[in-house]
Amino acid sequence: GHDRHVQPLVDQSAGDGEADATLGPGAGDEGDRRLPAGHVPDSSVAFVSLRVPDAQELADHLDRLDRNGYTVVEDAFSADLADELRADIERLEVERDIRPGTNGFEGRATMRVYNLLALGELYWQVPLHPAVTPLMRHLLGDGHLVSSVSSITIGPGETAQPIHADDQVMPVPRPHAATTANSMWAITDFTEANGATRIVPGSHRDDNPDLFATYDTIPAEMPAG
Repeated sequence: GHDRHVQPLVDQSAGDGEADATLGPGAGDEGDRRLPAGHVPDSSVAFVSLRVPDAQELADHLDRLDRNGYTVVEDAFSADLADELRADIERLEVERDIRPGTNGFEGRATMRVYNLLALGELYWQVPLHPAVTPLMRHLLGDGHLVSSVSSITIGPGETAQPIHADDQVMPVPRPHAATTANSMWAITDFTEANGATRIVPGSHRDDNPDLFATYDTIPAEMPAG
């Protein structure tokens, strides 16, 4: 890519129980805080910057999810919220001395901040977006769990990841019901030039595809928000 391309990424998984109310990092991150079970977000954390879709729009998204394996929610959140998220991620990258990855998969020009739910109430609204939660429920059921909320900042000159499916390590014949799903927030523009995620529409319906083959892909381009 040629510009900084920043996105929070929410990974959610199918589950059969209640989500763990303890939100925090892996062992050893003493600087992060954990939230007690039953903790309710402070009322100052307003979700007014999130657009609530109507029933027809949600139905259209569900249809595209089933057909194509992805959908794009346009104008999902305000430009002010995008700016606030981007500025806070930049702050975290500096304060936590985040460095690029050391392998081709994580990216040698890409910086990642993990466990954002434990790093600020600003991020609590991300997995609760009123346009996203119905889509996750459709894919994963009522017991779906948040696995991670992280940011990905792709820097200039990064090389592309190999095409992959996040659940490809599971020894389950394809196609199968969704076991995991991601939502990406475009807090900067997604363009082919700056590293927009590449996708293979409809590939979730393929019969046991070769996960190591070369596929025709398209960039998931969209404006910030």
